[in-house]
Amino acid sequence: MNNFSGIKVALNSLSDKIQKNVMVGATRASAREVQKEAKHLVRIRTGNLKLSVVIRKLKVQKDGVVRFTVITTNKEPNDGYYGRFLEFGTAKMSARPFLRPAYENKKEEVVTAFEEYAIKRIDKEIEKARR
Repeated sequence: MNNFSGIKVALNSLSDKIQKNVMVGATRASAREVQKEAKHLVRIRTGNLKLSVVIRKLKVQKDGVVRFTVITTNKEPNDGYYGRFLEFGTAKMSARPFLRPAYENKKEEVVTAFEEYAIKRIDKEIEKARR
């Protein structure tokens, strides 16, 4: 039995609210791996773009699917609006991607982070329930 099967079985023993919280936390932990790598890969001139690499939670789907995205934000004080131009290129500039390669470089760590967080949190919740 792989870790995901064990996680699924353990999650089913918990309430829906706790299941959702565990999944949100585990997915966010996975996204952090990509965020760290993206910040490592981005070319630094002023540092604004590196500071603007953030994790955003997308709306939880009706089927319970939790999604996060790693993007560059255009919010002050670290306006990284130009991150999309670097990632995809423009008519006058070739792409210098850093977000997609960050995910590709960290695929295994993303899965590991998810599993480690979920297992630790499920164990904690089960222990709480026993008290």
